[in-house]
Parts: sequence; C-alpha cells; structure tokens
Amino acid sequence: IPGLTLDTTGAEVYVVGDAIISIYNLIDQSVTEFKPSNRFPKDQGTQAAIYSTLQQQLYGYNLGPVKGYEFNKSTSAWENEPKGEAPPIYIWQHTPFENALNGNPMIFAGYGFFTARNSLLEFDPNTQEWGEVPLQGNLPEPRFMHGMAAGFTTGEYFIYGGYGNESGDQDLGFQNLNDLYILNLKDSSIRQIWAEAPGSTEFLPSSSMVLSVDDSSLYALGHNYLSGAKNLELLKISINEPKVEVVELKEKLPFEIRNIGDYNLFLYHARQTNELVSVLRLNTDDSHAEVRIYTMAFPPMGLKNDQEPTKTGSLPWYWVAIGGLIILTLVVSLTKKRSQPIREITRQEPAGPAIESPVKVLGGFKLTDAEGQDITAKLSPKLKEHFLLILLHSVNHKGGISTKNLTEILWPDGTTAVLKTIVASACRNSGMC
Repeated sequence: IPGLTLDTTGAEVYVVGDAIISIYNLIDQSVTEFKPSNRFPKDQGTQAAIYSTLQQQLYGYNLGPVKGYEFNKSTSAWENEPKGEAPPIYIWQHTPFENALNGNPMIFAGYGFFTARNSLLEFDPNTQEWGEVPLQGNLPEPRFMHGMAAGFTTGEYFIYGGYGNESGDQDLGFQNLNDLYILNLKDSSIRQIWAEAPGSTEFLPSSSMVLSVDDSSLYALGHNYLSGAKNLELLKISINEPKVEVVELKEKLPFEIRNIGDYNLFLYHARQTNELVSVLRLNTDDSHAEVRIYTMAFPPMGLKNDQEPTKTGSLPWYWVAIGGLIILTLVVSLTKKRSQPIREITRQEPAGPAIESPVKVLGGFKLTDAEGQDITAKLSPKLKEHFLLILLHSVNHKGGISTKNLTEILWPDGTTAVLKTIVASACRNSGMC
C-alpha cells in the first residue's frame, strides 16, 4: 500500500509505492513518475512516507517493525539500509510529520499489537535509526487516528482527538477522544489546552491538520464513524476554547469511507497555491489502494465546481501500477471558492424508541443501547467475542456459558479472576454496564 506525503514548498503530492513513486504537481496538474532502480525494502508492514522540506529529502519507512530509508533522486534508488535492529513496534494509524527544527522525520502515537501508544519517535539520518524522544509534562492518553498540525511558532505542534484510552489496552475498550494538546520540540514538553469540547465527540480527524493563524483555529477532515456516515466533513477546531464546528460546504467532499481501519486522511496547506489539499488513501484490499486528491480554497470558502480536464488541467482519474500488485487512483478535482456558513456540532437525540432489534448479527454485527444509539464501536474485539459467545449459548433455550468455559475460549492462559476483571472494566468503559 503506498505512502503519502506533501512537499508544501513545491506544491507536490508524493505517492510512494514499492516500485513506483508518483508525484502530482498542484500547480500545473501534471504527474511525474520515478521508477527506483531498487524496490522499496518492504518487511512485514505497509510503507509510509515523509518529505523533509528543510532537507529537501524524501523518506520512506515501514510500519512494522519501523525502518527508515532515503530516496536519492540523482541515482533514483532507495539508500541507507538501517543499521542495527529496528524498534520491535508496529504503529499503524500514527501521525507522521517533519521536525521543523532539523528536518528529521517524526512519528507520534499509533496502534499495534492490541495497544495504543503516546510515544514520540524521531529518525536520525546519520545513524539510520529511530529513537524515542522523552516527553515531559501532561502526556495525552495513548491514541491513534488522531490529528496534528504545525503551531504558531517553529517546533510547536497541536494534537487533537483520536481513538484510545488511559492505559492503551484494547481489551479495556477504546473510546473517541475530544481533547487538544500542544507539543513543543524545543524543550520536549507537552501540555493540554482543553479537555473536552461540548457536543458530539464522534469525529475522527485527518492525520494532518492545518493551522489558520487569522482566527486561531485548526482545520481537519473528519469522519463521523459512529453515526454510520460515509461522507467526510471539514472540521474547524478552535484553539482558544473547547469548540469544534463543521464547515458547511456547498457540495459534499467526494470521499466515502467504509471502515475506520481501511483509510488514511491527510489535509495539507499548499503555500504556493494557497489551497487546502485533501488526500484520502482508501485500502480496497490487501494489495490495492485508491488515492484521491481534492483541493479547496484556504481559508475554506467552499468547494469548487468540477471542471473537464484539459492538457494543462487536472487528471480526474490516474491509474498507476505499483509493483504489478498495487493499483493507485489519483482523483483530482477543482472547486470554486465561495464562502460558506459554519454550523456547530450538536449531538442528535433519537426521534423515538427503536423499532428494530438492539442486536444484529447478519450483514455485520451491530449493537444499540436502550435509546437506540449505535454503540458497536465502543466494544473492543475481545468484548464483542465475549458478548457473542454468551448470545450463541443463550438462544434456543440453551443454559448459557459458564465463566470457566469463557475463560478457556477467550483467555486460554488466563484465570477466571482475570476474565472477570477485564470484562467488567471493558463493560463499564463501553457504557453497557
């Protein structure tokens, strides 16, 4: 699956595959391809990418275990095999960014091996190794699928939202986080700005966000996954007060999401064109990905109308074969710049009592509470297994399943006491108990 990154100074989007690097130029809507003389050194994980504007260097790295590589344009090759052992961690759905102080690639938080993290990693081009940067201050809860944006001063970064919990343990159930932090790389400090924005907490933000200096706010793409919505929204997140709003665009963003684990979202600010660049990577299966690129005015003023492609216009669909396995789709649409109102997020209350069964197991598992709210996403995979085991042993007048048998199935190496503790904690966290 290809990695995505943006050269903000050159207004170029890099789509990094294991056999082809495609570069889309936002100014003239052209696509350039590099075919490295050597394939991207894939290990067990999907590759990802970071472009360092300070170093004018493209970096690629694996997600599990984490290894970094440099692309040499003059030789058209991936170079500098990592020295020593890579960190034995897997960090999907993390946030990649460039250290504005030295240009080194950095990674914050992420998920792997049933665990969410809140660690900060930095890649050293001299040693070709990733190392953890110790942080001091009010550390955020371990999380993934969160958003980050460069701050007002060099070396500062805002961190918003995501999915996680206090311990990072998936068995205890993850929940949507709706908080804002600021990270300062000059002294490796981190502190919370505000803890909870009133109203809905259903949105997961894009991995990268954009700072608007004029109104002290952050812009991000948002996916309201708990509502079952497929479309994305443009979010406006206030820095000075706990407030999250949805920008009401004239047209919906042309992106659709199926499952929260099947995509990566990015929102960039291209300084040369002064546009917001929305990028979606949608994993269609284990070996294919679809990449869509959409632009809008900055500050956001609405979507532009679609235009027919010309010789110098945008390419609405561009297919690139990567390594004979990955098919990459670039969707580039232009939009008219029109101002649009903003509506504040509010939690929608159910219109009345649900008329459907609170439990669905056909066509996908779904569970609703007494008020008809979908709480499926609040259940960890282990808690879902626990619930389904009880359900299957209770239908047709069966006598249920004992705690001992549950322990043997779910935790063959655990004890009944461990099972009771974990399930009780996860049940309370999900709101079922």
